[in-house]
Amino acid sequence: MLRDSVCMITSPSAIKKLHLLIVMHPDAERKIGVGVDHFKIKRNALGGDSGFWLVCSDRSEESFSYERCFTGVVQSPHDKVCEALRFAVRGQMRAFRQGLGLPLQCSVSEPDII
Repeated sequence: MLRDSVCMITSPSAIKKLHLLIVMHPDAERKIGVGVDHFKIKRNALGGDSGFWLVCSDRSEESFSYERCFTGVVQSPHDKVCEALRFAVRGQMRAFRQGLGLPLQCSVSEPDII
């Protein structure tokens, strides 16, 4: 799992697939801008989970959702609010999960729960 690190995507087949994927994004023209220099995986700008980013030829960066590339759906105002609320409590959720002391053992079947 990536925490605060950045992982540049170097696999030629993955790069080719990401180029094909980003052109299907509903906001592809704006995101691609002056052209794609490379792709990477890094933490979301608002501190959420890691995701795909493209770095343009002018060194500007844009995150993108692979789901939106497939569905073509633009985020609704309701979805934007829900996402903002999730990000607002992200730190509390992480602290809670870290406090669980995983792995736990199931009281019924006894295997570890991760």
